[in-house]
Amino acid sequence: MEWSPGKPASPKGTLKTPKSPSTSLADRRVEERFSVEASVELRFEDPICRTIEGSLMDYSKNGFRANHQFFSLHAGQLIEFRHLFGEGRARVMWNRISPEGVETGFLVLAEP
Repeated sequence: MEWSPGKPASPKGTLKTPKSPSTSLADRRVEERFSVEASVELRFEDPICRTIEGSLMDYSKNGFRANHQFFSLHAGQLIEFRHLFGEGRARVMWNRISPEGVETGFLVLAEP
């Protein structure tokens, strides 16, 4: 699966203040993450090639969180992503359904 030529993810991203790794007791992440308001493009085969647009909510060195309207992503699924701060491959780690859509956590995978 390759990216076709086209416009990149919107460069309208806004960097917000970093969140502390100890933001809440339930949050066990240790990497510093940064809240943002930017678009993200997610691409995957399900079984046909699909591309969906979403909103990048925050990111860290090894992951990111996005909000989108595609309810069929599932934990363990591999995707390709592109946003203002990077691009590559990631694995869906979790989904949370909300009134605004679907919030998904991704683990960025190292390229071989």
